[in-house]
Amino acid sequence: MKPVELKTTEGIHVEINPNAVSEIVEIEEEQPGFLFFPGKEAVYEIHMMDKEVYRVTQEEHDKLKNSSE
Repeated sequence: MKPVELKTTEGIHVEINPNAVSEIVEIEEEQPGFLFFPGKEAVYEIHMMDKEVYRVTQEEHDKLKNSSE
């Protein structure tokens, strides 16, 4: 599978091979906004087979999810 370029919550760009992901854990739930109150994106931890862990936002998680479909 082709590696996917993602940006972590720390602002670091990484390339992740979807086949090397061992687990994805939702750390923070999405909190939708309402009128003048801004919402908050969900945050996920991507655990790799080599024990590396990356934190990404909902948007980056969706990129990874869509690449494996």
